[in-house]
Amino acid sequence: MHLTLIKRASGDILFGLIYGTIAVLALIAVRFLPVLDLMPSCVFRAFTGIPCPTCGATRSLVHFANGNLSASFGMNPAIALLMFAALLMFAYDVATLFSGSRLCLSLKPREATLIRAGAIAVLLANWAYLALNR
Repeated sequence: MHLTLIKRASGDILFGLIYGTIAVLALIAVRFLPVLDLMPSCVFRAFTGIPCPTCGATRSLVHFANGNLSASFGMNPAIALLMFAALLMFAYDVATLFSGSRLCLSLKPREATLIRAGAIAVLLANWAYLALNR
């Protein structure tokens, strides 16, 4: 794993800006619109009796948007962490937008595989958490 400072090319796609903007818009929507009244119940849970991996995501976002981070984490930890990461990426891309350089993380194939496996393990752990706390 190598962390280097590289120059930003003119055609670089700023994923942090894209996903961060989506995250900010989602937080604004759940903060000011009655989304809990508009959302249908979980079809997966209705058929199986167990929550799906994203059960509680909307309620988690509502709590996150209102600043209640512990309740947000309690509803769906993965969604709360994902929202926090998207906002950090957004802040970083906005901060470095005009600087002309950015940090680049280079991973070896084995490291990338380990990170993917870790992400899958986190999602499965989140699903187990949701199933056990229903």
